[in-house]
Amino acid sequence: MGTAGETQRILEALGSIQALENVSRGWPHQQTALPCAVVTLAGERRADERDGAEYLTETEYYVRCFARTGAETDALAPEIRRKMEEMGYRREFVWEESGEKVFQRAERYKKIS
Repeated sequence: MGTAGETQRILEALGSIQALENVSRGWPHQQTALPCAVVTLAGERRADERDGAEYLTETEYYVRCFARTGAETDALAPEIRRKMEEMGYRREFVWEESGEKVFQRAERYKKIS
């Protein structure tokens, strides 16, 4: 499955989380309902190559959860992680940032396939 197909698969999986109002690939706009998740490709590289053919690919995605409070992102984090793990991803890194009106929790996930 190509990157575009994999991204769509992630969007659909996260879209099944009832508490998320919106799941997309684009940065949330002021009118976007919160909480929402934004999925972006962080990187893709050959993880194993033999005889000029790629056997394994390492793929990383960022899943950013935007909400009004840190408590909201904390409540959604286990659900997001469960969905990503069901698709074979492992959480690698997490960071948070709060703004005046929006709190962001960003998680980076990796999969080798």
